[in-house]
Amino acid sequence: MNSLQVNNGDIHTIKPVLRPSFSSILSQDEYLFRCEKARVTLIDGFINGNSEISGDMNISLPQWITGILEARVKIKDKSIEKENALLLSVADRDLLIINLRMMTFGHEIRGITVCPHQNCGEKFDFTFDLTSLEIPHTEERKELLKATFNRNKKPVNFSFRMPNGSDQEAIADLLSVDSYEAFLCLVSRCVVNIDGLSCVSPEILSGFPENSLTDVEKAISKEMLSFDWDIKLLCPECENEIISTLDIQSFFWKEIQIAKDDLWNEVHKLAFYYHWPESDILALSRWKRKMYLNYINNHINR
Repeated sequence: MNSLQVNNGDIHTIKPVLRPSFSSILSQDEYLFRCEKARVTLIDGFINGNSEISGDMNISLPQWITGILEARVKIKDKSIEKENALLLSVADRDLLIINLRMMTFGHEIRGITVCPHQNCGEKFDFTFDLTSLEIPHTEERKELLKATFNRNKKPVNFSFRMPNGSDQEAIADLLSVDSYEAFLCLVSRCVVNIDGLSCVSPEILSGFPENSLTDVEKAISKEMLSFDWDIKLLCPECENEIISTLDIQSFFWKEIQIAKDDLWNEVHKLAFYYHWPESDILALSRWKRKMYLNYINNHINR
């Protein structure tokens, strides 16, 4: 989850989340592996079998994303390394994952969503082209940003930094237990100084008036770049327009979970016909693994 949003509990204000379609992801195997996608400057190679099975480990989504970036990204011909992957902003991590996703499954995403309108609730399929996404202009930003909020009718100055991968990992477990505590944890990690006070803890923040915390959140959100896109869809049942949110990190992870269901069968087949060890097969990129399987299937059919 890339950002925290507090809603008022009204179901009609909640945006449905896009989820990958099981059948469509599997059907993509028939054609997407035939052409190697264009490489992106920061990306080195393609996601491979080792990255796919890493989703089985008892780790959070942000930890999985960090591992993927550590394994697949190079900057100036040097591996990014875990500590640098953690320091990447949320927006940079999203942008890299979008490119990795296109190199793995192609630029078209297929999935399902649910209409949130009252008396509808229709579940329907959708398709969307990732190349049509508008990438916000990213200027070079200062390491620390400053803002002001009012507390007891008096202005309070504070400085903060942008959320990064380490922040995502820190609040991952809290999100499923207590979203408000996760919010306080995120803000306390990003706020560097409030009115001369450094090391602002969640406990200190919890003593702030609610409207003050809201002002702090708004100030951070205003400066924060995020690639959670709102996508307009038309419900085929009630014909109402709905806005769905695409969280690319979560979407990509779920696609990998669906696609890897056949991974071990593919490993077995390649090992049987080519006598390759498991480690070599898992080191293959997904598209190359599919290419060899296509050769085997064509040979069998002939």
